[in-house]
Amino acid sequence: MNEERGHEGIGMRAPCEMYASSSREWRERPDEVEYPGSWEVRRVRQGGEIKFQGTHLFLSTALAGEAVGLHEIDEGIWRVCFRNSVLCFVNTRLDTPTVIAEPPDEEVAEYNQ
Repeated sequence: MNEERGHEGIGMRAPCEMYASSSREWRERPDEVEYPGSWEVRRVRQGGEIKFQGTHLFLSTALAGEAVGLHEIDEGIWRVCFRNSVLCFVNTRLDTPTVIAEPPDEEVAEYNQ
């Protein structure tokens, strides 16, 4: 079908005429990310959780096997990142560390970038 008939969106050419191989090399897995030295690094377990300060914190099963970085942005408030993306925050000011979506204080809200 992709070789037989043209399509209006590509000037009545067949899709196979438009195909070009990628110039980028395929890698099965991207390079391991390195977080700055002051960051805590945890590997996400198969169930989607990390162990941090004695508590299992659920992040996402989609991240199983990946390394995430945690950086304390204020006393007891940790930003959790995967590569360059902020996933969530962890509040260790409580009796049990807890995953939160936003920093609890206005003065640290700027770190949600």
